[in-house]
Amino acid sequence: EIDGSEKLRLLHSGGITFNGDTAAANALDDYEEGNYSPTVQGSSGGSWTLDGAYNQLAYTKIGRMVTVTGRVRITGESSPSGSLVQVSLPTTSASLGEDRGRVTGTCTVQYAATAVNTFMVHPTVEGNSYVQIGLASGTSFGDAVSEFSGNELIGLNVSYQSA
Repeated sequence: EIDGSEKLRLLHSGGITFNGDTAAANALDDYEEGNYSPTVQGSSGGSWTLDGAYNQLAYTKIGRMVTVTGRVRITGESSPSGSLVQVSLPTTSASLGEDRGRVTGTCTVQYAATAVNTFMVHPTVEGNSYVQIGLASGTSFGDAVSEFSGNELIGLNVSYQSA
C-alpha cells in the first residue's frame, strides 16, 4: 500500500533529500569513488616506497563520509622516523571538535618485525589528510616505525567525515 507521502526530492540547487526533508543542508549532493596512490611516511619524517603494481587504495565518498579500503606493498624506505606510520588519505578529515573528527578503522601489517595483530589504527586527530598506524603496547601506542624494514604489506579499512 502506498501512503502518498513524499519519499524523494531532487532539489533545483542540486542534491537529493528524503522523506519530505527540504533542507538544502541535509541534501545528499556528492558521490565519488575511485583509487588513489597514497604516500607512506614516518610521523617525524622520511618515507617508504610503494611497489608500482600495488600502490593504490580504493575510496568511496558519499556526502561527507569517506571510506578507504585496500592494501599497498612497501618495497623500500628512505630514513623514516617517528613512532607512527602515516598513510595519506584522499581528502582532509573534518574538524568537528573533541573526538568526532578523528579517523578510525582497522589495519593489518604483514611481514613486519612483529606479529600482524599488534598493529592498530591510531585515532588520528581531526583536520589531517592522513591516518596513523601504531603498535599496540599495553594501553597506548608503541613505535611502529621501527618495526618496518621496507618489505611490508599494509591493509587498511578506515572511515571518516571529510572537511
